[in-house]
Amino acid sequence: STETETDPSTFLSDPPEQSFSDVGGMTDLKETLKDQIIDPLERPDLYAEYDLGVVNGVLLHGPPGTGKTYITKGLAGELGYNFVEAQASDITSSLVGEAADNMAELFTVARNNQPCLLFLDEIDAIAAEREGGANKSISEKQMITQFLTEMSETKGEDVVVVGATNLPDEIDGAAWRRFDERIEVPPP
Repeated sequence: STETETDPSTFLSDPPEQSFSDVGGMTDLKETLKDQIIDPLERPDLYAEYDLGVVNGVLLHGPPGTGKTYITKGLAGELGYNFVEAQASDITSSLVGEAADNMAELFTVARNNQPCLLFLDEIDAIAAEREGGANKSISEKQMITQFLTEMSETKGEDVVVVGATNLPDEIDGAAWRRFDERIEVPPP
């Protein structure tokens, strides 16, 4: 079998047509997202004046099927941001070093298409706890390190990284701290 090279730009799309008005219910969640993400991005001067930073990382966590992907597309649409969507399986690879490269390429696509929302679904599979290193492959460790580096490098960029998981307890502590906001998405 031959390895097929995936062009990272295939994960990029224009700002989604949908907005929060397309998301039924979830009133509290939409208000939280407006208050904690949209407002700071739309009024950065005000937030800088009060020494409140703009949010670069958001972690949505909740049970499967609660609409984490759908609400994230609505968020990108509300902001009018380009949208990069990737699953953990799109990034992880059996080839050593390739997962870290894939991670770097996704962030590069996001930075080259600002303003951009980068959505990483199943973030727990990308940024799993680094403890118990014996059962972690070199590739997995490199991928987590690359993720942490990329998150640091998006500070000050017009890139918002949204991670989604139904296993928040599995996420590495350093990765957890890279998300300025951690928001629960309850069952509808």
